[in-house]
Amino acid sequence: MAFQIPATKPRPKRAGVWENESSLSRTRDTYPFIDPRRFEGKLVGKVVLITHTTRGIGRSSALAFAAAGASIACLAHSAQALAPLILEIRQKYNVLVFPVIADPLSPATPPQIVAYVEQNLGPIDILLNLSPPGYIRPFAHEPSLAISSDWWRTLSLCLHVPLALTHAVLPSMVARRAGIIISAVSVSPALNIPFTTASSVARTGLLKFHHLMDKELRPKGILSYAINPGLIPSLMHEPLTPSSSMFSFYSEVAGFNLDDGTSDMKKYQQVPSRPADFAFEPRMMEELTSKMGEVEWCSSGLATGTFVALAADPRLAILSGLWINAERDLGVLVSEVERRGREAIDKEKLYVLKVEEF
Repeated sequence: MAFQIPATKPRPKRAGVWENESSLSRTRDTYPFIDPRRFEGKLVGKVVLITHTTRGIGRSSALAFAAAGASIACLAHSAQALAPLILEIRQKYNVLVFPVIADPLSPATPPQIVAYVEQNLGPIDILLNLSPPGYIRPFAHEPSLAISSDWWRTLSLCLHVPLALTHAVLPSMVARRAGIIISAVSVSPALNIPFTTASSVARTGLLKFHHLMDKELRPKGILSYAINPGLIPSLMHEPLTPSSSMFSFYSEVAGFNLDDGTSDMKKYQQVPSRPADFAFEPRMMEELTSKMGEVEWCSSGLATGTFVALAADPRLAILSGLWINAERDLGVLVSEVERRGREAIDKEKLYVLKVEEF
């Protein structure tokens, strides 16, 4: 049984699970400050590595960075699924685009990915860490917490992989005293959403990582951003099954393939909901349905415009290390931080994970 997202119904305005008391204006689509036309040609000469690029935000992000003039390294687990994006970028934009087919969960792979991109496109200036969707299940009903379990695979894909890729790009960035790390962390660090422990723990940990990296790396010229991209109704990438044809298209898109076809591609499928999960926790469906009924979906352009703006507009460097909600107007946010001063923002612990008293 798959969990069906109910249609959004008109409802009275009220404070819900997705709302807060922020004074910043809210938007769910692109707006002038992040309009792609502002950044045309602004990233010429820059190299960006983007993860999970076969569909969803990853695909849209690759197109957005290409429109800004950057050279694009597209990381994916399937050459066949990635090929349409590579061809579209080559047809639409006069930029270099390089497909990287690899299993980033393999411990040795992230440094190899970075080394190969550097050899073929040059040093990486921007790393965009995206994560696959989480899944819904009571923690007490997880079959196991073995390394191969759904829970640990999700934690690894959403936390370990972004950290490993960040670690791999840092030596070059530190040497050049320049670089930008952007990670999508969703809204989950700011909310306590039950039955999503794997993805919520991973993304909350990733947000804390960005807070700490900013303290360590901003003095070295490296900027670090953790972004809630907004609620976007799309899966990150195609479910896959192992097949010999999966990698046969590789030679036609002319890229780099670190995967010999023997890895377990099931670990990249979205984890399905199961009837037993709902039977085990009857209130889960009621709670999820109630929360999903409050959702107002965002366009992918809201996220991709925010990513490109952070990479292309030097004025936004003052936001490094903060949790940025793409649903809030970025121009209003930076003006507010400039007005109050970054020291005041840090002193008040705004836009960071915090415990009010300790």
